[in-house]
Amino acid sequence: DLDKYDVIMLGFSNQSELSTNRLFTEEFFALVLKKLYRGGIVAFWVPGSTAYLSNHMRDLNACILNGVKINFPNIRVIPGDINIYLASDSPQIMGVDAQLIQQRISARGIKSFTLVKGYVEYKFQQRLLDWFSENMLRATDKINRDFAPWAVFENLLIWNRVFSPSFAGFLEKMQEATLRYWLLFIAMLSMILGAITFRKGPAGQKVRLLYCIFSAGFF
Repeated sequence: DLDKYDVIMLGFSNQSELSTNRLFTEEFFALVLKKLYRGGIVAFWVPGSTAYLSNHMRDLNACILNGVKINFPNIRVIPGDINIYLASDSPQIMGVDAQLIQQRISARGIKSFTLVKGYVEYKFQQRLLDWFSENMLRATDKINRDFAPWAVFENLLIWNRVFSPSFAGFLEKMQEATLRYWLLFIAMLSMILGAITFRKGPAGQKVRLLYCIFSAGFF
């Protein structure tokens, strides 16, 4: 079957945009499963940490992982500053460890300055996996979907916590708001600004321009 693959690797790790986020949704992983041979593997990575996993970094990983679990029964996690995920319909994926990786590298005569024995053993430390798994016990049960892009939202919170903590607090309060709430907000804002834009002269023109920029960016 020329339309199927043994391995599919996602070359993106940034879920902060709607366009790239669609490669990390439940719907996308369902398509990936159909494109893999039985026992095939999908590999991808998500930002992580080996020292401190904040609530938002944890939930970013969790909402993506929850979508993967719906489609793939076996997921091997390799924690680090970048968390590597290997998912498959075969339980053999759970046997991937440092020893197996080193055996495959040696058997195939692969020359690498990065995948040396010490580095591979460090990446597959059981201590890191246990620490990661313990953190994930408190993670969100939300699922990253095309029309519920929670990974984008968690990325926004992570960056705003660093560069704009006050706005991050506002986003956190708004995360449970329904679509009906936002539509009402936009309708009221449009009515207010619509009344202002009837003003003639430079002032009204500036408001119209700002409203166009705001509404386009918001949606």
